[in-house]
Amino acid sequence: MNEENMDIIPSIDGIPIPEKVKSNAIIALAKGVGNLITNIIDIPNAYIERFSQGIRTGTAVQSAIQKATAESACDEIRKIVRFRKEQSCILPEGCC
Repeated sequence: MNEENMDIIPSIDGIPIPEKVKSNAIIALAKGVGNLITNIIDIPNAYIERFSQGIRTGTAVQSAIQKATAESACDEIRKIVRFRKEQSCILPEGCC
């Protein structure tokens, strides 16, 4: 382990522990700091993702509403056509 790494944590220099353990402690600390930085970046990403998820959800809802509206309109048109056909059989020509 080089001297620069030992200067990072001067408090463990005076502790009588093997160099391998000191090296592992420094590596673990570096990984922990790296994870902390990564997690700090994840927070804004999650915040932004919330907005894009809201847009995707809104689009899906609008599509569902449009589909339901179109199906309902088709059903009503079919009812009207069926009624007209039934009335044409009952009423004299030109009434409908």
